[in-house]
Amino acid sequence: MLKLYRKLPEHVRSKLRGKFLYTDEIHIERIEETYSRLVKWLRNHRETMLMLTFSPRKPSKKTLNLYKELISVFPNPVGLHVHICDDLYSPPLPLPSGFKQYEVIKSGLEYLRKLGVETRDFTSGHWSYNEATFIVCKQLGLTNVHIRCKHIPEITEKYGIPKGIRLIPVVRHLHDYDL
Repeated sequence: MLKLYRKLPEHVRSKLRGKFLYTDEIHIERIEETYSRLVKWLRNHRETMLMLTFSPRKPSKKTLNLYKELISVFPNPVGLHVHICDDLYSPPLPLPSGFKQYEVIKSGLEYLRKLGVETRDFTSGHWSYNEATFIVCKQLGLTNVHIRCKHIPEITEKYGIPKGIRLIPVVRHLHDYDL
């Protein structure tokens, strides 16, 4: 069975992983396109953390309404997922200054608060972190910083484990557009 699984294209394997394996968190980036599939998936995965995504661009009213509806229906834990340096779908760029990161992360946090969500959990888009990211997270009360397991050694070697920050290892994550 494993040999057959390995022969499948990656986009098919990611869908199978999402349906049959435990997922730590789901990064919701295209809710306007994926809402019905997301609702269907969440009915069977109520333990998965919802990471609501914001980018430097202002979210549409429709996106905010769908986020609000989603979190009112599903009692899953909610965290903040922000693409700090770019739009959602562009390749990762170098991270900006701490001041710019502060503005972008704070903006995403404010949108969450308008939705009635208080969180201490944060995931950076493209798993991009630097020392300024940790300082900003701590300043904003985002003390649970989610990092993909395979990136933790590299991050801790560069920056150590920042005081006041808990690194949360993410083994499996999905994007809503993979459902």
